[in-house]
Amino acid sequence: MTFSRTEILDQLHGTDRKQLLDPGFVALILEDTKTLERREIVRDCQQRARELRCLTDFNALLKNHLREMNQRLEIVADNTYLFERPGKDPITFQTGIWVVDSRGVRSQGKKAQIASLYPVVISKRLVNVESNEERLVLTWLKDGSLRSITARRDVVASRSKIVDLSLFGFPVTSETARALICYLSDFESLNSDLIPVEQSTGKFGWHENDFVPFTDVIRFDAESSQRALAESIHSAGSFDEWLSLVREIRSTGRQEPLISLAASFGSVLVPIIRISPFITNLFGRTGTGKTVCLMLGASVWGNPSGRGLISESNSTGNALEMRLNTLNNLPLLVDDLSKTNEAEKITDLVYLLCAGGGKGRLDRNTRARQTSTWANTILTNLERPLAGDQMRAGAINRILDFPVLDGEIFNDPNRVVSGLSANYGFAGEMFVRQIQQDGFESVKTLVQEYEARIIECAGDIKLERKQIIPASLLLASDQIAESSIFRDGIKLNLHFVVSALKASDQISECERAYRFLFDQVAIHSRNFTDSDDFAESWGRDDGETVAIIDSKLSDFARIGNFDKRQFLSWCEKKGLLVLGDGRHRQKKVTLPGTNRQSRCWVICSGFGESESEPEPLPF
Repeated sequence: MTFSRTEILDQLHGTDRKQLLDPGFVALILEDTKTLERREIVRDCQQRARELRCLTDFNALLKNHLREMNQRLEIVADNTYLFERPGKDPITFQTGIWVVDSRGVRSQGKKAQIASLYPVVISKRLVNVESNEERLVLTWLKDGSLRSITARRDVVASRSKIVDLSLFGFPVTSETARALICYLSDFESLNSDLIPVEQSTGKFGWHENDFVPFTDVIRFDAESSQRALAESIHSAGSFDEWLSLVREIRSTGRQEPLISLAASFGSVLVPIIRISPFITNLFGRTGTGKTVCLMLGASVWGNPSGRGLISESNSTGNALEMRLNTLNNLPLLVDDLSKTNEAEKITDLVYLLCAGGGKGRLDRNTRARQTSTWANTILTNLERPLAGDQMRAGAINRILDFPVLDGEIFNDPNRVVSGLSANYGFAGEMFVRQIQQDGFESVKTLVQEYEARIIECAGDIKLERKQIIPASLLLASDQIAESSIFRDGIKLNLHFVVSALKASDQISECERAYRFLFDQVAIHSRNFTDSDDFAESWGRDDGETVAIIDSKLSDFARIGNFDKRQFLSWCEKKGLLVLGDGRHRQKKVTLPGTNRQSRCWVICSGFGESESEPEPLPF
């Protein structure tokens, strides 16, 4: 495409100093204009540069670019390379001054250079749909077969960075790096119309109505750190054998495998109904088959063996965040999520996993990195419920704890492991195709129907909505999978799912703190009463109220993982806090074993005891 002098001048009159000295503008007037008009345009530009007092800088830039143009004019147009692709038509690439053949890549002329000992081409350009960042697919022929690697543009343009690709077998050394970069730059400019361009992403899951990796529209392009994970997500073996094995497992009547399958399938529904990520945890004694259940959930999407799909339980927060960003809408599976008993650390981990996004960070050049995001389910297993009494309410809301019922989950766990390790990765694509066929609105309607059924099943028990919706999602995904894949008439038991949900009063942060406080007073009763084994005094318990000194209440808040000020404010609103005189909220109390008065927090006991306990849900 060429530009006329009039078109260039239209831009020139409004050009400022920065724009005039832009190498891209110089390239425009020298390379994209008609030859006969170029001299007049250069004269007009020099006049404009004189007006802006940057003529010297403009002439230097002009001289450098003319030198580069003259060097490129030395390119021999006859040099080509026939790139043969297995199963596709070959492409004849222009290589300019570079000779590309079975002996590699080398330049012609007096200053001949060897760029590579193997023929190398840019076989594809990938444009990331999230960041618009471009990557180049470099392909080379070695030992009779084509090999490829995907690299960022800044790597291909840097002598120091491109050498790092040798770790993956790419034919480059510190001696050939300079020439190879020049060759690749020339190759791209000569073949811009021949190099295919594809959309790419480093995130599995939904991109509008397409789902990566089950689409030809968008190519998955994994970061090197997530390569093991990406390579685990594929199908192998026989779908019929996987289906036969899983149907046999489902026919036993155990609910635990159904939960794992529903949570794994349901991960792709999380962004559709627009909820935060949540955790499903199977808990029970060791040796019951919880890890095999996790493998069952993993086999929906890929290889359940090894550590490709199933994460290490001791992974750092940053490692989990990167993994979640890649998985995006696929489930995160962690064998034994937490091996610590510290409630604060477990709570922070739950918040990280269920946040749906990572922290903003800067790179080495102080530029903002793209923030990690995800919307999925997290599957794990423990020997105890993940939502403990000392966990903050916000974290408890994000967890569905399902108990392992009596007996072992699998009759022959070794045979199940062998079967799943040989046959996997088919059901996930089938489930996604069914969602695409039914439409997102159909999924939302089904989830809403299960919300109503859960509320009806719970009866007088008031459940948290943040618990109801994830449970509805599990039941909906179970129904879709049964009707489209298994077709065995076996579904998750509604009562089993509802029995795992926590009532609102169980999740209330301040009510939990209240119960914890009075439990601690009972445990340390000798510190609150004047008894024979009296120890140091922490307060006073007279049966109707508990008085506690401020420092000890702070200790209990730290141990119980609750906010002291929030708790005291709640007590005051509920009429449970006995206030002191004047401006003091604390009341003067004579402590057991002492003859002096100390200011204490005085809290009424018996809150909630008048309420009748709800009947347990049937299952």
